[in-house]
Amino acid sequence: AGVMLAFLLGSPMDIKPLFVSKANTAIQIFLISVVMGALAFTLQIDGLVVVLVYCTGALTVLSAFAYLQQWTRHVAEG
Repeated sequence: AGVMLAFLLGSPMDIKPLFVSKANTAIQIFLISVVMGALAFTLQIDGLVVVLVYCTGALTVLSAFAYLQQWTRHVAEG
């Protein structure tokens, strides 16, 4: 939405993935793999899943703030 808004305001921006977003994607994939593995092999690893869910949530929030900060800087510059 921010990229579209910048475009409509006449200030298009380049889309570049940030490290925090790449880390977020990696931990999301790992979380999915762990949950699917636990279900497939009936493993009791609820503690690990909870930790991964919180890590994924934290990285998602950090990623959103990082992109918001990047967008804000871009819009302020021009």
